Amino acid sequence: MTLRRGVAGEPANFTMRDVLTRSLPFALNQAIREVGVRLPSLVLPGTIGLARSGVFDSANRVRSTLGMTMSAAIVGMMPSFARNLAGPGGDSRRLVSYSVKYMCLAMSAVATVIGLCAEWLVGLLFGPAFSGASLPLQILAWAQVLVAVDAVLQQVLLRRGP
Repeated sequence: MTLRRGVAGEPANFTMRDVLTRSLPFALNQAIREVGVRLPSLVLPGTIGLARSGVFDSANRVRSTLGMTMSAAIVGMMPSFARNLAGPGGDSRRLVSYSVKYMCLAMSAVATVIGLCAEWLVGLLFGPAFSGASLPLQILAWAQVLVAVDAVLQQVLLRRGP
């Protein structure tokens, strides 16, 4: 198998074992993230009941919307990482540092607003019967900050290559 890599795009021969070895950490990271998203909807109804599970699910839907916004920002960063890392020297510490800082800052600001307005937001979207979802929403919003930083760093690792 021949893959293109490097500044000049010279061909490099990789075995399938090399490709799988390099992709294993990303596969594990993605598996953990996917399980974290899907496990509550599978486990919660049987353990805490449907009503309480619905309260958590309502908070998780708002968090999911926040995650989609973060994904759109990451897609916008990808060309910058690719250009910076493919250029001569490829020193991208400053770009990565600013990207992580600004993503963390922006997501923290959103999480703070969601945290302060969680009860109102849940009442507006789902009604007063789901007011118990405000605490899970606050926790999930702050967890999304860490997910955003992880997504930025994952893109950096993908662009950096072997």
